[in-house]
Amino acid sequence: MLDHVIERFHLDNGKEILSPWFSEIECIQYEDHMLVDEIQPLINYITSTPMNAREVLNGVTLDKFRKFISTKLELEGSIYITKESGFFLGRK
Repeated sequence: MLDHVIERFHLDNGKEILSPWFSEIECIQYEDHMLVDEIQPLINYITSTPMNAREVLNGVTLDKFRKFISTKLELEGSIYITKESGFFLGRK
């Protein structure tokens, strides 16, 4: 389950939600990525986001995830992860 704020407002629906208050709305996306080559920083990042990963990745699930990431890193050396972020620019 996603954080309730993310479920209600995100880049895909923000323009529609803001449209009653602005005559012009532009979604400005910031192109970004992470290149991960260590397990713990990735786990720290994932569990710090508002995606409720802290509740999902615990105990056995966390151990399985660590093994999965470890295998990927051994095979590929690093993992390329895109990060979708941006903001809405509105004009009256």
